[in-house]
Amino acid sequence: MTTQDNQMQERMNEAKAQIAQIEGPQMRALAMKELEQMSGMVGIMGNTSRKMGDTNDLRHLGEGMQQLNELYSILQHTLLQSQQATRQIKLNIEELRKQGNDDYTRIKINESNCLINCNRRKERILEQAIEKENNIKIQHKDDEDKRDEMLGNLYEETLTQMHRLMDCGCSN
Repeated sequence: MTTQDNQMQERMNEAKAQIAQIEGPQMRALAMKELEQMSGMVGIMGNTSRKMGDTNDLRHLGEGMQQLNELYSILQHTLLQSQQATRQIKLNIEELRKQGNDDYTRIKINESNCLINCNRRKERILEQAIEKENNIKIQHKDDEDKRDEMLGNLYEETLTQMHRLMDCGCSN
């Protein structure tokens, strides 16, 4: 376990060094936020693995998964990734503008702006879903079955809405 912990710490340090090299402060902040989320998730799973190894009790796995579910939302993680993508597209537009004002550049900038608008629609869907997710978790904290059923329905609805946005027609 110590070797794995040391390897994980090395990976975290490497990731932090890579993040420090990111030019834009917004991109750097978003990348750091994602790293913190991932670090927290890995920490929980590491603790869960240690407990299971020490006791041979699978209940620790359920507890670890519950803790992950309470602290980290896949919707929040997806929103963070979308925000990073949007920021990267904006940086790409800045680079395109430096290249000139020919037809190709204008087409690429228009496509990029279309992708930004598409991502913003996706982000609004995710923000609304996160709000609903939080409300469901609060409202049904004592009724796991009802909470899980409602969250399942929310995730399915959100995926359906996001799937509709998959092809925004930006590269036409």
